[in-house]
Amino acid sequence: MAPRTRKPILRLLSVLAMCAGLATVATGCSSPAADAAATPSAAKQLRLGYFDNVTHAPALIGVQEGLFRKSLGSVSLKTEQFNAGPAAIEALSAGAIDAAFLGPSPAINSFTASGGASLRVVAGATNGGAALVVR
Repeated sequence: MAPRTRKPILRLLSVLAMCAGLATVATGCSSPAADAAATPSAAKQLRLGYFDNVTHAPALIGVQEGLFRKSLGSVSLKTEQFNAGPAAIEALSAGAIDAAFLGPSPAINSFTASGGASLRVVAGATNGGAALVVR
């Protein structure tokens, strides 16, 4: 009997960690119109950006299989697809989305250019570079 491979287990754990991260992110998101002095409350919606390509498979699978919606509970999910990192960073910086799956270069460039104020890397989503970041 051949030894069991760990890849399916690691893949499942990655998806579960990503869903838990999204749930955590959703509870910290707030409306741009919210008063800064107001008491923080749970977000009603998570606006998630991602790329529609195979290098961002965790986002594609999470959206297509409904894993994010299920993990977010009563928080609704609104998705937006992007073709490139700069467009996603622009939307994130402008407050048009709350979180995005990005490659390392756009995330690092935005983080460096803003002195760390533009985004926060929350979790690695794939081996080799894509990461979940939030504003």
